[in-house]
Amino acid sequence: MATKTLIIGLDGATFDLIFPWVEQGKLPNLSKLMKEGAYGELKSVPNMISPAAWSSFMTGKNPGKHGIYFFLERVPRSYDSRLVNASDREGKTMWELLSEEGQSVGVMNVPMSYPVKKVNGFWISGFDAPGIDSIGAIYPPELSKELKENCGKYIIAVGIDSDVKSRRMDLVLKKIHDQIDMKARAAFYLFDNYPCDHFTFVFTATDTVQHHFWKYIPELDVPPPFPDKFTNAIYSVYERMDDILGQFVSKIDEDTVIVIVSDHGGGFAQHGPEYINPLFERLGLLHFIGQKAGASGLKRLSSRLVGQLLALGGKAVNRKVKEKLVRIFPKTVDKLISRLTYSDIDWASTQAFADCGLLWRPEIWINLKGREPEGTVEPGEEYEGLRETLIEIFSSLTDPDTGEKVVARVDKREDIYHGPYVEKAADLLITWRFNFPISGLCYEHKGERIVLDDATIGQSHSIVTGTHRPNGIFIASGKPLRKDFRLQGAEIIDVSPTILYLMGESIPEDMDGKVLEDAFAEDYLRNNPIKHKRERGEKPEIKGQLKYSDKEEKIVKERLKGLGYLE
Repeated sequence: MATKTLIIGLDGATFDLIFPWVEQGKLPNLSKLMKEGAYGELKSVPNMISPAAWSSFMTGKNPGKHGIYFFLERVPRSYDSRLVNASDREGKTMWELLSEEGQSVGVMNVPMSYPVKKVNGFWISGFDAPGIDSIGAIYPPELSKELKENCGKYIIAVGIDSDVKSRRMDLVLKKIHDQIDMKARAAFYLFDNYPCDHFTFVFTATDTVQHHFWKYIPELDVPPPFPDKFTNAIYSVYERMDDILGQFVSKIDEDTVIVIVSDHGGGFAQHGPEYINPLFERLGLLHFIGQKAGASGLKRLSSRLVGQLLALGGKAVNRKVKEKLVRIFPKTVDKLISRLTYSDIDWASTQAFADCGLLWRPEIWINLKGREPEGTVEPGEEYEGLRETLIEIFSSLTDPDTGEKVVARVDKREDIYHGPYVEKAADLLITWRFNFPISGLCYEHKGERIVLDDATIGQSHSIVTGTHRPNGIFIASGKPLRKDFRLQGAEIIDVSPTILYLMGESIPEDMDGKVLEDAFAEDYLRNNPIKHKRERGEKPEIKGQLKYSDKEEKIVKERLKGLGYLE
């Protein structure tokens, strides 16, 4: 029997915060939904990155099938990178599948949904769209004018990059709340005026506030609200989200199922990725141009200067200086930024490297012959041998202060992803231990001891103080669901097939996710058997990508910096 559904996405929301606050009598609407439904941790994609996670949420497929891993992807046969968007993703979303079956859908603010598709209803892009008036940002296009007339100006994402860098945290917090209010007005207007069988609204403020205010959070056993405005920052956003959930619950009828999800969890920043390239340098696996034998004094000096300045990620170098560097050095802006993300690496002498300028990517690339333009590692035995060596090295790393192991596991890409786009993934993925903040990396081998910390590598940490965790949240409440039931084993790829099932549709066989049967009452499952259908027949290739203009790419990159995703 078809059921109406409402999904509220709370980007980055974590039970690590919700459970203690619920126990203290806070967040009453989340508490009520859990008591009246099924809830549990929702395992994210392996790299815990929003573009990959939300893409898996909406397609029911792992990144190896849909092809999205991060906001940027490597340009083939190059060390450069480019911004990606929804046109790079393979596979139909649940909203397209529902729309094809005649069901009406409404979608707003889901990351990695630009450009939108034509659906039986409406669709508004997430923060990957340059602006609300950009072609492909909203469907139907005339909805943009209607929102402005009835809700005020709709802004895809408020700019906080400069405020974060200048430490104007009071203004950052105000803008986060202003955006919540603006998005809530639009969401309520759309919900009231465009009745649909299914809605999905995502609020990203929970993730943004955690990125920039986690260091202020007090002990969780202290009841909120807290006395200081910054220690209260994260709770204030969760409190506002709880109020918005309550308003949505008051608007739905008893036959509608409400689902609360997050794409990953959150916690204190684990700065391990910042030490990866310095470790490779000490191990002789990575070299910089200034170290190359025979390099001229000017070449070494200029390389070191530019590399050090850009490695600061904009924290200490103003825009005028960056622009002057771009004019002085004979490279395009994109190539300069992209290459110097890797601190001007001497590729011809390098075997392995990481995206050191991107805090969110605990991933290792092998400088592979035939794939990279200046690859040094032969495919086959040499490649596999190097990966095994790196797995052993990272598995043995300890914290220099405590002596505890800092890495939980290291995975080869083919062991955690499957599908036609596995080769888009990095060669190795590191999963750090998250039970304590690391002070650096220590590697001991055959009597040699390498210690890397802020002092030895001469850098300060990123201004981002909160990062992602493997488990987000899942809460589902409504007639078909079990009551006050703690769900186990749910994954983000399970959301789409579960929604399709609730709405009486068959599950495509090419989805990796499963219907979360344990969340449902037994009689509902018995009376509504799960149906499957053959895969949609989509080809394992991506066609018709919508590329950003230089101006649009600049807008989106600046936004991602403010949100904490790019350095």
